[in-house]
Amino acid sequence: MKNSDFFPLSDADREFLEREWAEVTAGLPEPVALEARSNLFKAYSEKHRAYHNLGHIAALLRHCAEHRAALEDARAVRFAIWFHDCVYSPSRKDNETESARIAELYLAALGVDEPTRQAVAAMILATQRHDGTDATPDAKYFLDFDLAILGTKPETYYTYQQAIRREYRLIPGFLYRPGRKKILTAFLERERLYFTDAFYATHEAMARNNLRIEIETL
Repeated sequence: MKNSDFFPLSDADREFLEREWAEVTAGLPEPVALEARSNLFKAYSEKHRAYHNLGHIAALLRHCAEHRAALEDARAVRFAIWFHDCVYSPSRKDNETESARIAELYLAALGVDEPTRQAVAAMILATQRHDGTDATPDAKYFLDFDLAILGTKPETYYTYQQAIRREYRLIPGFLYRPGRKKILTAFLERERLYFTDAFYATHEAMARNNLRIEIETL
């Protein structure tokens, strides 16, 4: 099974991503925007990515579009979505910090204002712990978009579960299983998984059920 078989990217998805990037970078220097898009597409198409790929970005951008009216700065959230996993390897400990650094470099080259760049970097860094306790309202939505997969129907969650295991395929099971269980248990011990009322209402119960089932099967 190829990594792309878990969440295959359709032609419609690719067209959607291209339109989204064109829209969020409208009015900015086109050569830099095209270079950034090309490098982002390459990064999210790396062979080891079974879940943290272009399909993941498309899913988050669709959540963003659905909840755009609730966002104060949808443009910043969209940039955070695009860059938040641009550096991703299970063997690295600095995925978030490096993704934030690259986001800042490209957004500066695009001429994006400093407050927006700082907001984007802060949202990306917040994915290190996925703790939105003191986050801005936009960051809370962004974090909820990122974890929305946890609250999907069981068959979708199972595909996600398999994809994550594939990304960690170089880690032997006797190390992967307790590590994964520790992460999932920590999520379950939280008062709530989702920081916005919108996602809490629609995703919380299913997410907790999915996490419990995965823990039981590890």
